[in-house]
Amino acid sequence: LLGDRFLAAREASGDLRLTALRPDGSTGDLGTVTGLKAPEDGDGRGTTWTLDPAAGKLAWVGTDDTVHVTAPQQAVSPLVVTHSAVPATSAGEWGASWWLSKPAASWKLTLV
Repeated sequence: LLGDRFLAAREASGDLRLTALRPDGSTGDLGTVTGLKAPEDGDGRGTTWTLDPAAGKLAWVGTDDTVHVTAPQQAVSPLVVTHSAVPATSAGEWGASWWLSKPAASWKLTLV
């Protein structure tokens, strides 16, 4: 699965290989997650491991059924506006919407 600047893939051994995807196009080894619960079917994506591509978090179930959550790397993409609709009505009212690249805990709008 593709995360925010990293890739997670299940290896034949059952471990998860984590690879950094750098802005310059190069890659780097972020290590391996071991001790994952064996999936009932396939490679376990969405059942024994998954990731949040917006937050850069990886979650997996261990062999003891404990859920683990970690951030494979510290740098994540910045929050940006991906789309906006700012229509004005003939009555002078204003209704606007903004779509962000990932969830935001809070936001602030400054009109100049």
